[in-house]
Amino acid sequence: MRWIMRGGWAGLLLLLACAASFGQATAPASYVWWEAENPQATNFSGGDFSPRTFAPSRQLLSGGDWLSASGRRGGLPMTARWMVDVPESGSYHLWTRKFWKHGPFQWRFQEQPWRICGADCALADSVELKQFVCANWVFLGDVTLEKGPRRFDIQLLAKAGEAATAAFDCFILSGGAFVPNGQHPPGYRGGQAEEGYFAYEPPLDAFDPAALLDLRYLNEPAAGHNGPLRVVDGHLATADGKPARLWGVNVGGENLRQDRASIDYLARKLAKSGVNWVRIHTRFFDPDAADLSTIAPERIDELHYFVAAMKGQGIYCSLSFYFPLWLDVKPRYALGDYSAINNKKPFGLLFISPQFQAIHRAWAKALLTSVNPYTHLPLAADAALAMVEIVNEDSLFFWTFNRKNVPPDQWRQLDERYREFQSRQVPGQNSVALLEIWHLTGAALAKADAEQLRQAQMQTRFLAQLQHDYYRDTRDYLKNELGCKSLIVAGNWTTADPARLDAPERWSYSAADVADRHGYFEARHQGEGAGWSVRAGHTVEDRAAVLLPEALPLRGAMVRNMPNIQSELQWTRPNRFRADATFLTAALSAIQGRDGVCWFAVGSNYLRDTPGWKFALGGPMIFGAFPAAALSYRRGDVAMAAPAAEYVLPEAAVWSLRPIGADSAALDKLRQGDAPPTGGQRAAGGGLLDPLAWYAGPVWYEFSPAPAKQNTIDLRGRIERAAHTIGGPDQALQWDYAKGLALLRTSAAQGAAGFLARGGAIALPDATVQSDNEYGAIWLVALDDLPLSTSRRVLVQMISEEKFLGERIVNQRIEQLGAYPPGMKRLATRLTFSGQVAAWKKCTRLDENGYAAGAVALEALGDGGQRLTLWPEALYLILER
Repeated sequence: MRWIMRGGWAGLLLLLACAASFGQATAPASYVWWEAENPQATNFSGGDFSPRTFAPSRQLLSGGDWLSASGRRGGLPMTARWMVDVPESGSYHLWTRKFWKHGPFQWRFQEQPWRICGADCALADSVELKQFVCANWVFLGDVTLEKGPRRFDIQLLAKAGEAATAAFDCFILSGGAFVPNGQHPPGYRGGQAEEGYFAYEPPLDAFDPAALLDLRYLNEPAAGHNGPLRVVDGHLATADGKPARLWGVNVGGENLRQDRASIDYLARKLAKSGVNWVRIHTRFFDPDAADLSTIAPERIDELHYFVAAMKGQGIYCSLSFYFPLWLDVKPRYALGDYSAINNKKPFGLLFISPQFQAIHRAWAKALLTSVNPYTHLPLAADAALAMVEIVNEDSLFFWTFNRKNVPPDQWRQLDERYREFQSRQVPGQNSVALLEIWHLTGAALAKADAEQLRQAQMQTRFLAQLQHDYYRDTRDYLKNELGCKSLIVAGNWTTADPARLDAPERWSYSAADVADRHGYFEARHQGEGAGWSVRAGHTVEDRAAVLLPEALPLRGAMVRNMPNIQSELQWTRPNRFRADATFLTAALSAIQGRDGVCWFAVGSNYLRDTPGWKFALGGPMIFGAFPAAALSYRRGDVAMAAPAAEYVLPEAAVWSLRPIGADSAALDKLRQGDAPPTGGQRAAGGGLLDPLAWYAGPVWYEFSPAPAKQNTIDLRGRIERAAHTIGGPDQALQWDYAKGLALLRTSAAQGAAGFLARGGAIALPDATVQSDNEYGAIWLVALDDLPLSTSRRVLVQMISEEKFLGERIVNQRIEQLGAYPPGMKRLATRLTFSGQVAAWKKCTRLDENGYAAGAVALEALGDGGQRLTLWPEALYLILER
């Protein structure tokens, strides 16, 4: 509730509230909320970002208004002042809801020292008001205050003549954890959803032991409790030799820089939902620093705290600290003549430039050797840091390797090295010039004569050796000089022609410890900024992965005798058909023998995603589906299948440019822009695998001095093209991609995903599913590691379709994004049990946090069976015998 102070200080909203009694929500501590648009004094002048410029969405602001300014600062600083009535003496968390990162400012209470909120402030959430205008909660810091009225001042940091664009919606002093929730106060749950949907609006989780669904027990007491992860028989294992399948999420710098209460919450919530891996993927360096090779101590401290928090919940971390898209090369870096080309991103530079390699090593040294004050260990010695990644999404075999992206002086130096390489390989023969990557693709080779093919093979060998040796030397530096105990990941990227170039790319990764790749499944999504955002005006056409197996991001040959992971994966928004994402990923990754999958990416630390976040993870479609998928995958309910194909590749075969088993990559829309219009298509030429073979079992590259060999395995019974099926009757996954229905059939985990209503009575080994939901995914997973037929506790989990409150898509055009919370389509599904399985004593529905929310009736059938009608507004049920 809100009490408006009618006397005293204009516009002060004193909010001393308790959470509504709902589930296991934590009652928020006392807090004070005040509206920014009602200051005691200000010289803000409104301007271009006044709510009148976005009238249709001004209701998304607290009070429907904010305090704003635009243009350039005049002679006086831009200031505002409020009087705030502090209810009790003590420490508070101070937050503001403001316009993005605009308007760096300083703030203080009374005569306390000024504190700064800079342009690099971390955004806890984002609500779009109109294109390029959003409201974001920002944590300002902790403050100790005495009870009573206290003056609060802000002052923009813009100097005279500088841009003074800023807007402030509201402020809050919170005595406890504050969960950003748009314009709403703490504890607010509207319970609103679109017709036919129910609100997915989890309250703050108290992490009470009374929870009936809590997977924290799957994790170690602390990550690396007995030592670092290691490699056993080519797969990840814990220090005591037990298999270690990783189910993870990506986080970025915004997550690390939130208030620490939210980081602690995120760690516990992830562990509760089955996560045991977090990939930290962010830029720590400052491109504007005087010395590019340095990292600010506060960035390192944020990393340290985050790793310690995850470690305490048994979650391993991996570190990805360099991505070319994070840097625009400036002349003062002295890294090449980038003034001669339009592109300023250092694509390929890490493999080419000793100067840049030295900068990269300086970053690694700063991050890995500083002692973590929260664990008293440097990250290099901390077993909780499972992996360190050398480079993200860059390769000399991708479309970015061309003269438009590599400056002339760097290209010339690399050409000289290539000519020297040729002279060593074929003494006395005239050398040829370095070619752009197109010349190594099937399109070019189709027109090549024998000599041009030889030259292309020579360059492939040169580039592969260059990448391999860089990865080897960097691994040695990290291990031997920095003392890093982590496994080292070389790269994770795709190539301009996967059929011909994937093998040399993967061969280069064999110089490190772990092989990685990325992949995304997207609907047809078009419009400005569609590569990273969802906006009103975009057009979209929904696509279901269960109908499109050749479009899945789960294909890719793996390197034998190395762990193989996928550190970025997502079914992106907007797309109403996302319920099959975790179902297919868990099953297929297990069938392929992949050691870890990592979803991209956490938005809010409280896992409350807003409609503009393209890579939404925190809603019911992905995170809500984690418990069953993570448990099944990590426990090994689905075993690795027999190989679908095996390639023994001596070095000569690696760079032969003969097409082999790799297929096209599933690029996200952002990186699709790096490829020419024909890029990313399947390469022409013979020898390619059936694109469905990836789902029958692992496809292996074995880099060996033994003679080249392709072991083509008869996949009949596992792949039936005429019947449009993947997986035979005796296999764990049975997938009819014409009908759009995938079934999971193991002893401890069973389910169905896709177009459920089309399936009629869907027979699983221990239950029959009948659903009126057009589309969704349902799991039955034993919680006690017993077969479902004898298990005493079984999780029934179902998700359907998602729609944000107020979302409107008309004729495939997004008219309105809507707002938090997302809703999930009401469930209309029944389970029938017969025989021995029909012995359930009770069924309990759970709320979104896994706490009991009421009983669900079990119907006795005349033949001795039982029928369970799923609760229409519950993702989780617990069956007990």
